[in-house]
Amino acid sequence: MERLMYLEQTNSSHMTKATTIIAVALLIAVGAHAQTDIQALKARAEAGEVEAQLELGGAYLNGEGVPQNNVEAIRWFREAAEQGHTIAQHMLGLAYAIGLAVPQDFGLAVQWYRKAAEQEFAEAQLNLGLAYANGEGVPQNNVEAIRWFREAAEQGLAGAQYALGYAYNNGHGVPQNYRVATQWFRKAAEQGHAGAQLDLGVAYYNGVGVPQNNVEAVRWWRKAGEQGDAIAQNNLGLVYANGVPQNNVEAVRWFRKAAEQGHAEAQFKLGLAYYNGEGVPQNFGQSVQWHRKAAEQGDARSQFALGVAYYGGQGVKRDFMEAYIWASLAKVGLDQMAGAEEATQTASELIGALLDEMTPAEIQRAQDLALERFNEIEARKAKNH
Repeated sequence: MERLMYLEQTNSSHMTKATTIIAVALLIAVGAHAQTDIQALKARAEAGEVEAQLELGGAYLNGEGVPQNNVEAIRWFREAAEQGHTIAQHMLGLAYAIGLAVPQDFGLAVQWYRKAAEQEFAEAQLNLGLAYANGEGVPQNNVEAIRWFREAAEQGLAGAQYALGYAYNNGHGVPQNYRVATQWFRKAAEQGHAGAQLDLGVAYYNGVGVPQNNVEAVRWWRKAGEQGDAIAQNNLGLVYANGVPQNNVEAVRWFRKAAEQGHAEAQFKLGLAYYNGEGVPQNFGQSVQWHRKAAEQGDARSQFALGVAYYGGQGVKRDFMEAYIWASLAKVGLDQMAGAEEATQTASELIGALLDEMTPAEIQRAQDLALERFNEIEARKAKNH
């Protein structure tokens, strides 16, 4: 079975989403305070009552009792922030970070995060740590990032506990220590943090920082997968496809959940399941559909599968030019994959067979189209990175 060494990848993915997730959560939380008597709320806000200013900002942000208006929302958050209200300061920082009704400005975002963080507002401490970790609005500084992550983590904020686990796992700003990393992952995971649940599962699967334990790995991946984490869902699919006892139906169920979220490996695995009739009735058309989704994301294995499908006319109309394009792209990708020498050789053999069937003009056209498609895929990957 493939080893699921996804720690760096999965942590990075979840870390980059952290600021946006916090932003959404706080927008909802602020909106929940909006008053039904909007005129009375406005009067209190205009009289300088800080809680009313915050609530009025939330009302405008969510369109509750007033027309939705981000400019007015930010105006009232600013009024409250300038009076020292930590939630308003953090909201203003988020607004600058994402460009909500103000020009995007990471430097100003950091200034407002810091004001709230210094008053021990945990979410602001986390976002200030992320700013230092990513070098956004401040010089990149892992030590400062750790300082703020720890402040928030010790207050029990799951996102900060996860960030601290990530730092220990990768040796960013602290000596690498897998045991400490898993301790922080566990604290966050027990609060329902999907990224921490995923990475705690990875730790158990690989026996890194904790004793190796597949049962625990699956337990934590299931928790993350049930929250919609695509990597955890794919990991569960791999476990059921290759595990003891093997369960192809369960494997397909989890692969499908991840594939429908755009996870390329899960799309490849689902295409393979349909091709072989494992866990689902054999269906070459469905196999091609899922392989195409993965191939368009650059998965060399699915690109090869499409080449074979077009060459043999399985699930698609036979088309040597399309077969050549996909086989050529697959060979480029397989050349870069460790342990893929046999697959690379098979792709070369397919290309050779196609060359025997095509005219020189068709070959030149296919080569031109292959280069165009390669550039399109690379541009798409860069955009989505």
